[in-house]
Parts: sequence; structure tokens; C-alpha cells
Amino acid sequence: MTEYFVADSYKGFELIGEPYLNKAGKMVTIARCKCDRCIKGIFVTRIENGQPVPHPAYGGVCLKCGGKGYIQKEIRLYTKAEYDTMQRNNERTRQRKAEAAEAKRLAEFDTKKAKWLSDNGFNAEGNTYLYIKEDSYQIKDELKAAGYKYNPMLKWHGPTAGEFEDATEAHNVEEFYELTAWGTYVPYADAKSKVESIIRASRPVSTSEWIGSVGDRLKNIPVTLVGIYPFEGKYGMSQIVKFNDESGNQIIWFTSVDIQVEVGECCFLSGTIKKLSEYKGVKNTIVTRCKVK
Repeated sequence: MTEYFVADSYKGFELIGEPYLNKAGKMVTIARCKCDRCIKGIFVTRIENGQPVPHPAYGGVCLKCGGKGYIQKEIRLYTKAEYDTMQRNNERTRQRKAEAAEAKRLAEFDTKKAKWLSDNGFNAEGNTYLYIKEDSYQIKDELKAAGYKYNPMLKWHGPTAGEFEDATEAHNVEEFYELTAWGTYVPYADAKSKVESIIRASRPVSTSEWIGSVGDRLKNIPVTLVGIYPFEGKYGMSQIVKFNDESGNQIIWFTSVDIQVEVGECCFLSGTIKKLSEYKGVKNTIVTRCKVK
């Protein structure tokens, strides 16, 4: 008795009756298959909130299978030799598709890699220049105009040092990112902390110390305005105002007051010490209810 096989797509289906020759002279049989027009006998028009919505006609019953959810379908049967030939042809087809996909990937690899580097602030050699000074917020418009980009991991960085040669440090993309098979990059898990370490190491070690104790009142101490950093708070726009006293100790004031002093100018500060904190190794004296003159 000849052994027959079905195509892989019909494996597992229930075969009904004996094999027979169809009009084309091919050996076939009847298989019980899932209906390709409905979902378990219900003709669905759309999905809403994850639930199928039946067609309003005929109570949603599928007319193709009569609501049974399956149909009887004539399928081809193959001899062992025919089945083996079909499997070899299918394998060759899979290989051709895989080779075509690999050829396409290789053809697009260099283009995608170059585009990714350009879009993300790197030059053609994969290098970028990290801006390592503390005044990046004040000069962000100049950095942007020079082609620099900002992201939370690399901070401000650009494909060339340009006019910021003394304020940048060159690094390669492979220090922070892994190249994928498709010509794009994904960051390493420790990339952000590595960038923070590079920036921190490039800056002089802070000698800032706390001034006084919480509750103390500072009166007309000479300071230099280091920077003003606006931010959006829950009560609207505010700003972080940083001062250094004559010993290099850092004083911070969170306020929405308009500061009538230019960055880099000397002035006299009065205020109350609200908190003593430390951020990234720098001791900060947080003050409130201040006056600047």
C-alpha cells in the first residue's frame, strides 16, 4: 500500500475518507480544517476593546461553515518521492530568501550606520566631542548652533570640537554603544554612568565646604554669581542660582526672583541657611529668603 503525505501546513488536520484521484489526476483527500472566514463559527466585523464584534446579519453566524468553525477541504496528497522533492524545493526557497535578506542587510548596513552616527552627534569615524564644562546650560544656544546635540546619556556633544576645543573631550562611539547587525547602535547598560565619570574626572576636585549651620543668617557676604539655571516647577518657572564665596564654597538659592546681577559678577548676599547638602561630591549650602546687592 502506497504511503501518502500532506504538506506541512496541513499536518495535524483530521483526514476524512479514503484518498482518491481528482479531475486533474492528482491524489487528494478531504481534511477537516479551521474555517478561514470566522472565529469559532462567528463572523467578526471588527475588534473593540480586545473583544470581537459579530456581524449583525444572521446573528453573526458564519455562512461559510454554518457556525461550526471548521470546513471540509480537498487537499493534495504526495508520495514519499513527491514529498521529499517538495521539502527540498521549500528548503532551497528558504535559503534564497535568507540569502536575499542578508544581501539587503549588508547593502544597507553602511548607509544605516553612517546615518545613525550623523543623526546622533558623531562624525564619520565614530568620534564625538563631549562638552565637559559646567556652563553648558548658559551656552546651549551656541552649542546647538555649532551642531552639538543633547541627550540624557551623553549630555551636550558634537561631531567636531570647533570653537569649544578647550571645553570638550573626544570619545569613540564604541565606548558607549554596541553596534547591531543592522547598522544601528544600542547603549551599554553602564554607558550613562561612564559618561558621568568622564565629566566628573575632567573637572577640578571641589573644595567647597558648608557655611554655618541650618537656621543661621548670612549677612552681606561677598560672593560671585556662578550660574542661573531655569526650570519648570510645580508652581511655575523657577531657577537655581549658584554662588561661590571667596573661599570657593558653593551656595545655592532656589528662587523665582529676577536676579539683577550678571554671571561672573561679584555681589553681596544675605539669606538664611535652609539645608546643607552634597551632590556629586560637592558640598552645597542651600539658602532661602535672600537679598542680593
